Amino acid sequence: STDEPFSIPLFAQDTAALMDALDIPKAHILGLSMGASIALELVLLRPERVETLILVAGQCGGRDAVQIRPEVWAPLSDKGGTPDEIAGRMFSLLFPPRWLSTHDPWKHCPEVHETTSDEIAARQADAFRAWPGCCGRLAEIRVPVLVITGTEDTVIPPENSGIIGGRIPGAQVVPFSGAGHGLMYQCPEEFAGAVISFLKPPR
Repeated sequence: STDEPFSIPLFAQDTAALMDALDIPKAHILGLSMGASIALELVLLRPERVETLILVAGQCGGRDAVQIRPEVWAPLSDKGGTPDEIAGRMFSLLFPPRWLSTHDPWKHCPEVHETTSDEIAARQADAFRAWPGCCGRLAEIRVPVLVITGTEDTVIPPENSGIIGGRIPGAQVVPFSGAGHGLMYQCPEEFAGAVISFLKPPR
């Protein structure tokens, strides 16, 4: 950890530095939620490092994006209560009520072995909220782009994927009907299939 103020562009620089350290000159980049924002900043900062771009449940930030509603931010940032109570709040954000009424989310999500400290999580949230966005720069992106969203996502409203897809030349937008922010847990086979078919198109 560092005392340097967190920011989305800083996280993109960190990603490029990690690729340098691992001797990865170019990669397929998948970003989820805030990770999608970081992925966008990465491809704009270092386009030569990105083979393809997959943006899942993301937004391009700033005034052009459809923002997270205040009533969503509150439970998202609330780390109080027992582990089960915290998990319950997260499940209510990740999954639509209709799906939760017929599924046990504990059986669909991986076990958590490591958590982010409250301090770091707060600094990440502040960075995300302070990000001025990159919506006006999306037309610069020239790599193949897949945009995935759940139609019932209440954390990052799905309209954001339409905004991104409409501004990146040639981008593909795939909406998952009835899925929430946790669509990769809710419908893993379909999600993996969409990603793999994008990365390995039929010859």
